[in-house]
Amino acid sequence: MRPDSSAYRTSGSSSSSPADVSGTNPRGVARRRTHPTAPHPEAEEQPQELRAVIDLARTVISDDAVRPWMRSPNPDLGDRTPLDVVAAGEYQRVFDLLHALAEGVTS
Repeated sequence: MRPDSSAYRTSGSSSSSPADVSGTNPRGVARRRTHPTAPHPEAEEQPQELRAVIDLARTVISDDAVRPWMRSPNPDLGDRTPLDVVAAGEYQRVFDLLHALAEGVTS
């Protein structure tokens, strides 16, 4: 079964946005989207990576569990939170963990 299958979802709400998960102000996120100054390239990629991780997480775990999961230390990530791992530019590690969870592989 593919990780994007609706069988992995346990909740129908869509409340997990990057601002919700990261604990940032939604107005600040909107301001950065419309601000004319170009951000540093690494800073520009991070919201896209976070959005991709959140979207995948929402297919694997319930929407209500995404925010706490992203903010909780995870032994499979060296006891770092998924949010910290994404912020460090290592989003592929979180992707790999989510794909493993979707397949039922856990350590």
